Amino acid sequence: MTDALKKAYPGGVQVFPNFVIDAEIKLETRIVLGHLQFGCHKDIFPIGLRWRYLTMLRDPTERFFSHWAYLKRQGRMELDLIELLQSRKAIADNMQVRMLVGKPWAEWSPVGQPVTEKDFKQATYNLAQYFDWVGVLEQHGRSVDHLSEILGADLEKINTNRWTHRRELTVRERAAIEKRHRWDRYLYNWARGAYDYH
Repeated sequence: MTDALKKAYPGGVQVFPNFVIDAEIKLETRIVLGHLQFGCHKDIFPIGLRWRYLTMLRDPTERFFSHWAYLKRQGRMELDLIELLQSRKAIADNMQVRMLVGKPWAEWSPVGQPVTEKDFKQATYNLAQYFDWVGVLEQHGRSVDHLSEILGADLEKINTNRWTHRRELTVRERAAIEKRHRWDRYLYNWARGAYDYH
């Protein structure tokens, strides 16, 4: 999506890859991209300025596995997958709900604080009320077509971030991920139904 949006809006896309807005927003910026929490508009836009949220959801088991494997390849993760799921060193569960609730990260302390049904309901409410577009990675083409309609732009269906050395999850790993990502699974299934991604 980043590549497609950069091609459609040359010079108008600003990317923040590290979960925080860590630089000033340029005047020519039309789209702010990144792994950013719902509520970040308060840190970016002046009061009264029109803003719109867009997001892409992913199958929670695939998202967690991919994130863990990425950190492993980068040399930034010493724990195996099961150890990470059992660890209290990092927030390892329901990341999509956590990002969409709008709570500051400090409110998720201590690290083991679980996601609740109330958080899930807040996340679905935020999606329904504040997001102009919700895509689903597993329906990439349809998602891009829908976003093109909303933005009035002809976005290319660029898919450059492919995982070429993927291994299969074991039955134990898959079960462990699903157990820890129950609310993300509910969110993902809700979004697929609500936005007609079947």
